[in-house]
Amino acid sequence: MNLFRNAHHYHRLLLVPALALTVSLAACQSPDKLIENKPQQNSGNVIDSPQKSYDQKNGATAPPTSHQPDPKASTETSSLNKTGPGNSGQPDQWNLESPRLKGVAIGDSNEVIHGYFGQAEDSYHLEEEAESIRVLEYDGFSIGLDQGGFVHFVEVFGSDTLAGLSGLRIGDEPEKALKELGKPDSRSDYLFIYDAAGATLKLDVNPDRDEIVSMKLLAQG
Repeated sequence: MNLFRNAHHYHRLLLVPALALTVSLAACQSPDKLIENKPQQNSGNVIDSPQKSYDQKNGATAPPTSHQPDPKASTETSSLNKTGPGNSGQPDQWNLESPRLKGVAIGDSNEVIHGYFGQAEDSYHLEEEAESIRVLEYDGFSIGLDQGGFVHFVEVFGSDTLAGLSGLRIGDEPEKALKELGKPDSRSDYLFIYDAAGATLKLDVNPDRDEIVSMKLLAQG
């Protein structure tokens, strides 16, 4: 029994110096070694392709996930759709010599209209005494084409639609038409008529609400 106790005591005496030696060696270990052994932190940038790895090594940034529209380009496109094809000078101004509504002139071709406004939301045929008119419906306005595929009339009826008529809009008071377009060739409580070169402009008025409810540019004859 004494022999076992002595052996156990002797083993504990050997263990203490061994532990001290281990702590001493750890303290003397080079800081560089500690840094090398430290696990690398994930920066959050997962390199999942050779191209991405190359870009990150050379300081390049990844392209955006979605394309942001160019404000200038958007403004130009918006402005284009608010006027109309074939305009020159000041297309927003009413001109007796070159009458237009929504930027469209009587006689413009179907190809011009389609190329400018795109596919119509709806279309149908309107039977008149002389011929059948194909009506193209868009948001807030419509365009009628004759059998040859040329513009026979243009009508604006949406309050949010720019008519390209000296700033006049659906819902404006008739007095504004007098101010912007001048004195009509014919006038009643329900209708203002302006005669122009090859076309007639008609403004339908609701006298009860004292507002313009539609604008029509029609071929003469």
